[in-house]
Amino acid sequence: MALIVGVALALALLSLAVVVYPFAMARRGSRQSHQGNVETENRSENRAAQADLEEIYALIETLRLEHQLGNIPLGLYQEQLKAYRLDAARALRRKSQAENSDPDFLLEQEILAVRSALQEPDGRDQDESDPCGSGAGNQVGLPNG
Repeated sequence: MALIVGVALALALLSLAVVVYPFAMARRGSRQSHQGNVETENRSENRAAQADLEEIYALIETLRLEHQLGNIPLGLYQEQLKAYRLDAARALRRKSQAENSDPDFLLEQEILAVRSALQEPDGRDQDESDPCGSGAGNQVGLPNG
């Protein structure tokens, strides 16, 4: 009788695992899919901002050449140049925001912050601060000397 109950319990657990497993994997996959979509959005926004910047820089160069040739008066040149610079600043801000929201970029920034916090003001690591260079005096239980 106990053997039958044990087999029935094992089959019930196996059945439960078979039913629950696909739901658990679907939930996990949707999280990874969402993260991938965010990264793809950030990359496409970054590329779009870079394309806008290149276009604005080309327009500024054309504007300068036209002004140098005398085709555009000074007032109009300054007004257009100011507008292009504002457009470039907006594109740079979009590009920066897209880069800063990338999880890999944020992780790299945190690592750099920790590394710089671990370094002494003269640029050496804290581990290199032993004047004798042996490090033996810093270990617990060993005499300094």
